[in-house]
Amino acid sequence: HDQVEAMTLADRIVVLQAGKVMQVGAPLQLYHRPANLFVAGFIGSPRMNFIPVEVASVRPDGPTVRSPELPPTLAPTRIDGLKAGDKATLGIRPEHLSLPIEGSTVIEGAVELVERLGRETGVRVRTSSGLALDAIIDGAARAVAGARLALGFRPEACHLFTAEGRALERRVAPEIAEALSPHADQT
Repeated sequence: HDQVEAMTLADRIVVLQAGKVMQVGAPLQLYHRPANLFVAGFIGSPRMNFIPVEVASVRPDGPTVRSPELPPTLAPTRIDGLKAGDKATLGIRPEHLSLPIEGSTVIEGAVELVERLGRETGVRVRTSSGLALDAIIDGAARAVAGARLALGFRPEACHLFTAEGRALERRVAPEIAEALSPHADQT
């Protein structure tokens, strides 16, 4: 029941919900490739941010999603039957939200919480539509409660979940791909 203990000590983790197995795997596999919304929200601290989205279009390289918080954003995942107009959920881990860099997708909001931890700073930003997003940004970044702050993310670091909560297989960023190799959790 203690995810931090499980992540640090276990070779394999079984995530249960109401007595049903949701996913079994190595800690980093569950973290980087959760099978569904429950596992994605359970593994990780702070927990993954979830943004309700609509599928705007579908191309071979993945669906493009949109929401009041986001410009149209390509989610580089398998399509698995998605079609324009479908509802979905975009998941972004707090450490994948940062100050915007060239080529990143940007979300803006008002800073509600600033937690300075030295090397990094935790912030909570509330968008104009009321969605709260947690981010872990550089400790030297200027973040002030009440001020507006733009956060950016690379779409390939995101997760996409169907309306039923099932994760769609995604193409991952190179630094994540190495962590997912079959021997990544072995020392």
